[in-house]
This record gives sequence, C-alpha cells and structure tokens, in this order.
Amino acid sequence: MKCAKRLFSLCHSLHQQYLYLIYWMGFAFLCLSHPMPAQAQQAINNGTGIANPKTLVDSEVGFKFGSVIVAPIPFSSPLIGSGVTLGAGYLFSFPDSKPSGIGIAKLQSSNGSTGLGGGASINFGKGTWSLSAFAAQADVFYDLPVFGDLDLPLNQDGELASFTVRRAVSENLSFGVQLSYLDTEVRIDSDFLSLLPPALQPDLDITLGKLNFLIEYDSRDNTFYPTQGYRADLDLSYNREIDSVFGDKFELATKSYLKLLASGSIYHELPNASVIAARGVFCAAEEDAPFFDTCGLGLADGVRGFPALSYLGNFSASLQAEFRGRFNERLGYVAFIGGGGTNDEFGDVLSNISVAGGVGLRVRLYKKFALDYAVDYALNDEG
Repeated sequence: MKCAKRLFSLCHSLHQQYLYLIYWMGFAFLCLSHPMPAQAQQAINNGTGIANPKTLVDSEVGFKFGSVIVAPIPFSSPLIGSGVTLGAGYLFSFPDSKPSGIGIAKLQSSNGSTGLGGGASINFGKGTWSLSAFAAQADVFYDLPVFGDLDLPLNQDGELASFTVRRAVSENLSFGVQLSYLDTEVRIDSDFLSLLPPALQPDLDITLGKLNFLIEYDSRDNTFYPTQGYRADLDLSYNREIDSVFGDKFELATKSYLKLLASGSIYHELPNASVIAARGVFCAAEEDAPFFDTCGLGLADGVRGFPALSYLGNFSASLQAEFRGRFNERLGYVAFIGGGGTNDEFGDVLSNISVAGGVGLRVRLYKKFALDYAVDYALNDEG
C-alpha cells in the first residue's frame, strides 16, 4: 500500500511539472492570439503609450490588414533552468468582431528541455462566435527529489490539445464549452534503461480529459493593458484521469472529479495614466482531484508571492489589488498586495489568512497593442 501511494504521489508530481512547461507555451500563445477589443486595433499614442479607445477608429478589417507580432518571453525555473519562449503571431479582425489571431511558440531551456505549441483564436459572425484551438508537445528533463538529498533524473514527454467554442449573447456576455486532452509519459533518464525493449521500460503514463463549461462577462477596454471595465468568469469542469504503467498495459487508477473556478476583476483609470485594479478568485474541487488540479493560493488564482504547491486544499479564496503607473512611454511600474486562504473544509477556507505583496517593472514591447513584458518581485508573510 505504501508503494502504491508513493507511486501515485510521484505520478501527480510529474504531471504538475509537465503542466508548468505547457504554461509558458500557452502564455505565449494567449498573448499572440487573444488581442484587445476591436475598437483598439489602431492604437493612437496619447503620450503614455496606452491606447485610448475613445480616440480610436475601426476602419481596416479583414485578414490582409493584420499585424505580425514576435514576443520573446524569458523565464527562470528551478525545475528546467533558464530559457526563453519565442512566440510569433498574426493578428487580424473580421467585420464587427473582436480581433482574431494565429500563433506559434517554441520553448528551449538550459537543461535541454524543449516544447512546441501553436493554435488560433478566431472571432467572427459580427462578434457572435469565437473558436479557439491549441496544441502542444514537449520533451522535458528534470531531477525529482525522492529521499533527502537523493534526486531521481527523469525524462517526460507528451502532447496537449484543447478546443474551445464560445457564443456571445450580448456585447459583453458569452457562453462556451472547452474540451482538453493531455497524454504524457514519464521515464527514468538512464542510458541503461533506454536499451530495454519498450514493453520492459519502467514508464508511467497519465491520461487526463477535461470538459469545461464557461461563462464570461468582459467589458474591459484592452486585453493586454486594461484601464477600465470589468471581467467575470465562471468555469465548471468535469475531469477524468487514468494512470497506467508499462506502455498502458497495466492500469493503476481511474478517477473522476468536478471543479469550480469563479473570478472577477475590476479596472479603474486614474489621472497621470495610472490604473488601480483588483481581482478576486474562488475555487472548489472534489476530493478526488489530484493536487496539480486542486485549489490553492498561487495555483488556482495566480496570486503573486505564493509558491504554486505550498498552499493547497479543496477550497481557496483570494483577493489581489494592484496600482499601475508609467515612467514614460517605454517603462511602467506596479505595486501589488494580495492574500487569501486555503482549506479542505469550505467553512474554514478563511480561518487562516496569508498575505503577500511586492513591486514590479513593465517594459512596453509593442506600443500598438499595449503589450508589456512583466518582471515582479514578491514576498509573503512567511518570508
């Protein structure tokens, strides 16, 4: 029994690390294929580098009037070392619809880990329909701590695919469905074991399918750098996970669970090109959810200052506020504070509040799309 529990724990840990790699690729794709609202397509510089939608016009639409964007995203990870995700995308708009985009992202890290992902987000039908698709594959090398100072060298590869369809029922309100599939295999990084026949190699196979029901209300004036408006999201998912070994020949477990994620954001413009923003998130997951897909500060909500796997539970609630300003057209700054609680019992989710805060620098990569590169430094109340 102890061996089985250890194997499941290892399985979930490996899965989480793989999802971290996919995150960087997904982030690059989202930046390239989910541009700001249609009224901000022709950004006019108002002296701060921020597009003012009141002075913009929407005169050029169609695929041929698109723009090419290249966005390097450096990163540093204790898992796979330092590296960069290079994204390239093409942004365009159809008549009376939000902008669409096609993007591709390539990841390379210092320890030899690689990843490649691509997809598209197409908005059409005078803003009524939105279709998104994303696919990625990755090959990751990392060391997993096992006992004390003993690390296990591992190699993990796999594929991820996701498809989303949304329908708007008004200018700001939309409903959608998302299907996602992840298939990944983990093996010990050993030259000797790699010589064995595939049926005898001690690998671990993880298959996860997700069905998400989505509701979104979005009145923001800009996707990348909103200065006013609201956004609210409700995400209810049904998930099914299958764990197996030796090339899917022996099944270890099959689990199903539900997860709810609700969030709301508000943005208010201040004088001197300043913005104050706040975001609240509530998460609830059933007990069968693996820890990489459960709730927690820093994991389900992205609150800065909390390690993703240090504050886990079946329920979590958080609030984060941020003040943004600009030094000039190229450089900006932020100051933020946030916190919340996590617990396995709903009634105790706020019984132990943790707080974090910090500052950050923003470097404007593209003035036309108000796209910033962000560097943040944060500390929580535990140091």
